[in-house]
Amino acid sequence: MFDSMMELTAKLTATGYFIDPVMIKVVYLAAKMQKPLLLEGPAGSGKAQSALWEHEQEARDQFSSLHLFVHYWAQGKQENRRAWAQAMNTIVSNGTGSGAVLFQSFPQEIVDAFAEATGGQRLRVRLPKTISGYVWFDDQQRAFLVERIANPDEPEGVKRVFLFQYKGKRNLTFEDTSIPATPGCS
Repeated sequence: MFDSMMELTAKLTATGYFIDPVMIKVVYLAAKMQKPLLLEGPAGSGKAQSALWEHEQEARDQFSSLHLFVHYWAQGKQENRRAWAQAMNTIVSNGTGSGAVLFQSFPQEIVDAFAEATGGQRLRVRLPKTISGYVWFDDQQRAFLVERIANPDEPEGVKRVFLFQYKGKRNLTFEDTSIPATPGCS
């Protein structure tokens, strides 16, 4: 959500929500300890707005985790990427969605398909620079973005970033409850 009180202050200020330094500390600590806050005040003082802001921040964090997962999952599909894009469109949105997930996962294939369908020119899609990584699931169905860290003097290391945990029946949890015990990823 936020890594420091300064980041929290900046995010609140950017939304037009001003709060005194003592309350910044209270909100920050409550969020870090995952404890609720009881907000009291007169009508129009921003109680509901602060709850909405908290919810929006959590939704952004969760979307970011899913976006990373879909992006790296798609990058691992080397053969017949157009078929993977068609399958994803059918399964994820039953063919009726906005297509945003396809642009996130298979942008070149989507641009090529539009060019074919309209008689337009095929253009190369420039992808943002990303880490050289992959998505890995542990035995508890937690998804991690794994980045290999080169070390010229020592064996190669890895950095794992928790994305989400699959709990079955289309249920995802975005809070990492433990650190994976498996020393190596494959």
